[in-house]
Amino acid sequence: MSKKSSQKYHDDYYPPKKSERGVAPADIVRELDPLVDYALEEGRKTGLRHAIMEVMLVSYLMGMGFDYDTAYMIVESWEVNERFPGEYDYRY
Repeated sequence: MSKKSSQKYHDDYYPPKKSERGVAPADIVRELDPLVDYALEEGRKTGLRHAIMEVMLVSYLMGMGFDYDTAYMIVESWEVNERFPGEYDYRY
């Protein structure tokens, strides 16, 4: 495939400093990085499925405008015996 084709090559691509909504991708990664670390640690104790669900719920609430600490506390309040309502006990 020649360089003149419409396909972008990695050396032709420069990620935007900000998205159309004014949010830099690096800022999003930095904001969510603690959640990834938490999921890895939590997954060792409660199983990956539960840890991923917990992090997704926290992320959703953060997207709704809650700060991390508040979102985390809300999600923790939903847990009963390390499970969310309707969650099965998968251990992987």
